[in-house]
Amino acid sequence: MNWDQLTTRQKTLQVLRVLKSLSESDGHISQDERDFMQDLGRQYGLTKLEVASELGNGDDEVILPLEEQERMMVLYYLVFLMQSDGEITKEEEISIYHFGHRLGFREELLRNFITLANRYQGEQVPAEEMLDKIRVFMN
Repeated sequence: MNWDQLTTRQKTLQVLRVLKSLSESDGHISQDERDFMQDLGRQYGLTKLEVASELGNGDDEVILPLEEQERMMVLYYLVFLMQSDGEITKEEEISIYHFGHRLGFREELLRNFITLANRYQGEQVPAEEMLDKIRVFMN
């Protein structure tokens, strides 16, 4: 099965699996990370129970999107989750590189996003600054 064959619900569950993997990379899922994933799930119509069930699920098989806009959306969620608990660990950075490469992004773009996330640790990264990092690679 590929991304285009998934329903919106299934896509949301796949994104949650990626986010869960990033959260677990430092050995635990913080409450801020859980809250972020609960909010994301709710935004896409999942119940609190469905999100909690996915977070407790041991299934690590992940289907990733191929379309640029959807790949970028997953990368944004990864970056926002990474900084949601106010602490960015080396393991989380490695996980960003891992999933970023699987999503087809260049290492330099991923490095720029990680640097930006570190600069705004504990705060929301301004969307315009993220877009500036992307524009460099689109021209």
